[in-house]
Amino acid sequence: METALKRIKQYYNPGSCWIAEVNSKLVGILTSKPDNVYDNQELCIDVISVDPEHHKSGIGSKLLQTAENYAKTQGYEATWLSASVDLPSFNWYMKTGFKETSWKILVKP
Repeated sequence: METALKRIKQYYNPGSCWIAEVNSKLVGILTSKPDNVYDNQELCIDVISVDPEHHKSGIGSKLLQTAENYAKTQGYEATWLSASVDLPSFNWYMKTGFKETSWKILVKP
């Protein structure tokens, strides 16, 4: 959650940032931003984070669905995110309908 909160301050866009609360406590967040890929306007999911105590409660799915609905109403052609295959969330993203692409992340130490 700490990383997500830092990113909110960096990228906050009130139109495409959502939080989830349980009993007035912040338990989840999704931040996104417009992106232009191949001249198509797309919505990039930057951060999605749910408090570990609330994993598997549907909060992440609801946040993701909210972002996807927003993307549709705004006319975005796709919603995308990047994720490591080594993270447990990778399989969850695949189950929610995301597909792997040919894009690769390049790093230069």
